[in-house]
Amino acid sequence: MAGMTDGRYPTALAAPSQQDPQAIQAAIDWVHGQLKPGQQVLVWTPNRPALMEHPDLVVFARAHTSMTQKTRSNVRWSGGPMLAGWPDTDALDELAEDRRVSALCVIPHGTLDEVAAWAARTGAVRLGTAGSLPEVATLDPVVERGLEALTGMVNHANNLAGALDKRDAVNVLMTLHHGGYPLDSAAVHSWVLAHGWPARGARRLREMCDKLAAGRTLRAGAPSILGRDVLQQWQQSATLR
Repeated sequence: MAGMTDGRYPTALAAPSQQDPQAIQAAIDWVHGQLKPGQQVLVWTPNRPALMEHPDLVVFARAHTSMTQKTRSNVRWSGGPMLAGWPDTDALDELAEDRRVSALCVIPHGTLDEVAAWAARTGAVRLGTAGSLPEVATLDPVVERGLEALTGMVNHANNLAGALDKRDAVNVLMTLHHGGYPLDSAAVHSWVLAHGWPARGARRLREMCDKLAAGRTLRAGAPSILGRDVLQQWQQSATLR
């Protein structure tokens, strides 16, 4: 069964192209099989040299539509299945939320680390010799309750760029951090994406978690609106589920 992103479209994960010489052809075959009448295939790569290193992919891209990170805003593409070659975590998150995508196949770098959370979240079907995914850290239930509260507080259209949204994000994370709860940035990032956060907002929250892990202090810039007993409320809620 093909993986689905939020139930919207099928997803697939090829083996790293450095490890499997058939990975690119397996990805091409899968994407071609997802193409429906009226749709266009799109081949995405981080840059043109990355595309040109692989003759089979060049032929496929020339027969359809190709795009790089730099040309994304200039390429006309009406929508359909996408083959994404070697995206990093941030690029993949933004590609995955593009509403024009009807199916998405990813060819990873030499390891599966950067795509593991996406593949696990979407249940991506493995192609060829794509093996088991690296284990993605799980979150403490209390951390999940805090993230649920934050999800309902912020305006996601602002991507945590607004002063009040940043205040709320900082205060939720600091409350959990001071409470002794680990905030694995990759796990937090994956969780919020799975719960409807846009890619840019999820990335900013991940960066905040990275700063905490590095021993840096987050500045809210405004007084917290969280109650003094909010951590106890999250703890109590976590025990009831």
